Amino acid sequence: MLKFFHKLFDKHDHHRCEVTGSLRRKKKDVRDIDIVVKKNENKKIKVENLKDVDIKVLEIVSKYNEVKKRINNYEFLLKSGISIHMIPETSKQFNYTLWHSTGPKPHVKLIKNMYKEKGKKIDMENTVEGEIYEKIGLKHLQPEKRWEIV
Repeated sequence: MLKFFHKLFDKHDHHRCEVTGSLRRKKKDVRDIDIVVKKNENKKIKVENLKDVDIKVLEIVSKYNEVKKRINNYEFLLKSGISIHMIPETSKQFNYTLWHSTGPKPHVKLIKNMYKEKGKKIDMENTVEGEIYEKIGLKHLQPEKRWEIV
């Protein structure tokens, strides 16, 4: 299924999509599929214009033959009962959103608290996941290992 989305998004070079959430953490039981979507960095997008991304994303997702119905602007229900949640994002905050939405929530909360204890703030723009950990003296944790630090 993810190959389907990557193939469709590749045809529209102004988008990039990355799976996030429990699927990115390689959990055995996945209740939903979260996908962060952004415009290509070569194209300008303002937060107010995220609807431009939404429209194209919705067109692409609706082409997937396993979609049973659209739940709302960002969610679709598959025939299997699993929902797909699309998360449109600007280029500047894409990596932060990817990290944050990958979770798990207790891990994200812990890392944010560590920042707070050190009197720092997570740079939500133009940062990569590894930097989020390095700035507070931790090694980068792969998504599937994030339950180790909760």
